[in-house]
Amino acid sequence: TDLQMPGMTGEELVQRVRGSAHGAQLPVIVLTGTDEYETEARLMEAGADDYIRKPIDPPRFLARVKSALRRAGVS
Repeated sequence: TDLQMPGMTGEELVQRVRGSAHGAQLPVIVLTGTDEYETEARLMEAGADDYIRKPIDPPRFLARVKSALRRAGVS
């Protein structure tokens, strides 16, 4: 998810997913252009699995997505 989305922020999405019985194990990665460390800490505490700042490096991004999926037990 991105932090800046129309209709719902990324933070609201993380809270909804983690508050749902079906979303509890779903991997959530936040992708954002902001460098606010307080926001990163808050989202990680809310249940995000990773927090990645833009611009992304495609190979590193893919590795982090694969890692989150492994932790969630998804192949």
